[in-house]
Order: sequence, then C-alpha cells, then structure tokens
Amino acid sequence: MLLDGRVHVTGGEDLGALRTFSQHQVLDLKTMTWETWPNLPGARHGLTSQVVNSQWVVIAGSPVADMSMSNRVDIFTP
Repeated sequence: MLLDGRVHVTGGEDLGALRTFSQHQVLDLKTMTWETWPNLPGARHGLTSQVVNSQWVVIAGSPVADMSMSNRVDIFTP
C-alpha cells in the first residue's frame, strides 16, 4: 500500500510451518531503503488495505495459516 511516499508491506504466512506473520516493513521511495516499523497488533495473512483520510486501514485477514478469516480492522497514521 502506498502512503505518504512509502510502500507498506505487512502480514503473510508460511504454509510449511503453518505460521502467520505480523511484521510491518516500509520502503521509502525517496531513499529506496527498507525500514522495519512496529508490527501489526496481531499476525495474519490474506488481508486487504486501503488509504482513507491519510490513514492506512488494514482489514480482515486470517490469524491462522491456510484457513479462516477475521473481522479485525487496524488503522495506522504515518
């Protein structure tokens, strides 16, 4: 997701280990360097996100690898 001149990448899963991730990494497009930002409050994969009113809204996703969904919504402000 592009927000404030940065690409935000978060969540994911490892099917082999049946794990989900909460990492939040950011690519600064001005310097082309990656930064590690605070993790999501909970690990999940398969989420979607959108920028709304200059905030990054992270929606749903599964806390369990390869299954389920959640109704979780997290909002981040750069």
